Amino acid sequence: MKSNSRFEVATEAALRRALVSGVIASVVLAGIIGLILIFTVGVLLGLVVGVVLFVGASAGWMLYVQSAFGDAASSVLEGGGAAAGEDEYPSFRNALEGVAILTGVRVPALRVLDHGSANAMVAQGLEEDATVVVTTGLLENCRIVEAEVLAAELLCRVRDGSARYCTLAAGLPGPVRAAAGLDGGAVAALIGDQRAVLGDADAVSVTKYPPGLIAALERMAQQGTEVPTAVPDQAPLWIAPAVGVQRGVSEPVDRSVNQPLDYRIAVLREL
Repeated sequence: MKSNSRFEVATEAALRRALVSGVIASVVLAGIIGLILIFTVGVLLGLVVGVVLFVGASAGWMLYVQSAFGDAASSVLEGGGAAAGEDEYPSFRNALEGVAILTGVRVPALRVLDHGSANAMVAQGLEEDATVVVTTGLLENCRIVEAEVLAAELLCRVRDGSARYCTLAAGLPGPVRAAAGLDGGAVAALIGDQRAVLGDADAVSVTKYPPGLIAALERMAQQGTEVPTAVPDQAPLWIAPAVGVQRGVSEPVDRSVNQPLDYRIAVLREL
């Protein structure tokens, strides 16, 4: 992983925390059981059992953590539509390919979620390849200028590492997420209080055409952006409000990632 952004630094720190916390827990567990055996059975047996427990528990936890981090993206993408055929949605694919060159990231895989709302998200695990999920409502009648700026909105998140960080926060199982310190408060603190607006600014810095994003956001506002299959932990991954506080998103995260589309449009008009 790169370490040139606060998100990549935080991701690496989260992995280290998860691994170290398991080792510490293994030391405590092995120490307690070993001491009990030392005083009840004998010193030699207690020491041997303690060492075996420590090695086994530590190794098992490390394997579990590595597996969980590796599977986070797949977990997030469950229910995230189906892979688009190579000949489907050529305009959007071309936009992704063009913007990938401009942003210096790999061309992501494309999945399509059959729903009438207009929204999109990007997920990325520890691997370099990312996956973009777009609703059919957003793809239908999507003009080229809209496709380009939406692709920029998504791939800028891959470039700065926030896609990976937010994917891990959403896709890790509870015990690993807690050990890694990726709770809602940590996510909200790292993404800041203007996630959506700053994402718009990043996208426009790539396309150099604010009216394109304004048009896309206006159409999204008209069609609606809520995604029934989205879960609260995935809110930071979507480019528009897909799930809100009424469905369990924490208020700090909601304020940052679910900024009203009309507010975002107003900010863009000032650029």
